[in-house]
Amino acid sequence: MKSCFVVCAGACAALLAAPAFAEIVAFSNFVQSGPSAPYDPFGDSITLSGSPRWGIGYRFTSLESGAVDFIDIGLFAGSASAAGSGFSWSIHADDARSLGTALVTSADSLVFPGLTPARIVPDSTISLVAGGSYWITVSGEVNPDSSPVWLWGDTDPAYQDAFALLLGGTEWLAIDSPVPQGAYKIVLVPAPGAASLLMLGGCAMSRRSRRR
Repeated sequence: MKSCFVVCAGACAALLAAPAFAEIVAFSNFVQSGPSAPYDPFGDSITLSGSPRWGIGYRFTSLESGAVDFIDIGLFAGSASAAGSGFSWSIHADDARSLGTALVTSADSLVFPGLTPARIVPDSTISLVAGGSYWITVSGEVNPDSSPVWLWGDTDPAYQDAFALLLGGTEWLAIDSPVPQGAYKIVLVPAPGAASLLMLGGCAMSRRSRRR
């Protein structure tokens, strides 16, 4: 019994010392352009400008199943006046390559942090299914002086899909033509790594066999 306890205690200590969770990426078109830049902050982009409200959305296919933990988006503005300027984001189900039911719509909460991605942490559960198609959108009432843009991610055709436009109203116009997308990364709620589960399971089995 004592040796079993020592082995299990050692395994638990190793688990605590090592990273307990692995990042689960549902989608990412980030491309490393520098030591800390997940995209080119001075590269091509989609201008977010229009009145009274303008927006763009991109279709993507989730690589994993689970609830969304956070989303990083490559937004940039030429001045701080874009911060808190009424930009919203949303995730929609796909409906025959058009925007379907909104799974979540934010309340004008996006800001433009500069050369690092804007991080979104949903305040409600958004569940994605591996192989399922969805849409991510950004829209807002734009101050033209701030020159807000959504910087492009990886332009490889593997990351291109349909897109949608919001032109001054509330109805999204989906265009079924693959285009380079704005940079974004969707990460799901982390799960324990396989090695961690195996070690904990081994301890449980060892304790059970000792009791017999």
